[in-house]
Amino acid sequence: DGSSFGGLRIPALADAIGGEDASGEPGNAGKPGSAGGSGGGLFGALMQGGMGDSRVKEAEAREMLELALEGEPDAMAYVGALYLAGEEGFPEDYDRSLFWLERAAAANNAYGLYWMSLLLLYDSDLRAPAAAVDMLQRAAAGKDVDKDLLPEIEALLAMLFYDGESLGVPSNPEESLRRARAAAQGGSADGKAMLGFHY
Repeated sequence: DGSSFGGLRIPALADAIGGEDASGEPGNAGKPGSAGGSGGGLFGALMQGGMGDSRVKEAEAREMLELALEGEPDAMAYVGALYLAGEEGFPEDYDRSLFWLERAAAANNAYGLYWMSLLLLYDSDLRAPAAAVDMLQRAAAGKDVDKDLLPEIEALLAMLFYDGESLGVPSNPEESLRRARAAAQGGSADGKAMLGFHY
């Protein structure tokens, strides 16, 4: 579950891959192709492909595993998310999830960086807030970040710079405001709400 900050939801990794999306449908928040995710790249093609049959989803997910094994960064992030959530025929396996998410992040994949940063912020065994902020900033500046994920990254950065001290992130009101504006301009509800904290 995510935690709450002044009425805003701060996402936890489970929300990013298995919570409710804006439509209230469980299991899609933050997933590419959902209301909370993105429609770009391999993720979007897989998630928006109209795969209503779970056997088709599992077959497509296995194809993504093949691509991950070949080094495709989008596929690595997707497979990491599947192992974390235990979805589409993949067993819930934290170590395998971490394996794939670390590799996607190392390849500067925006989803890999985003999901890995959430682990570094919220998993007490991995806690590394400075590294998480660095990953989020790299994801936001990356060439491959899609238009739906970017505002959510900016909103999370705005929240962290506003009052992330409980997670070990030093307060930076100017950076928080800059990120909140970018998130709000991109359509993030959390970014718009963060602007309210600044005014």
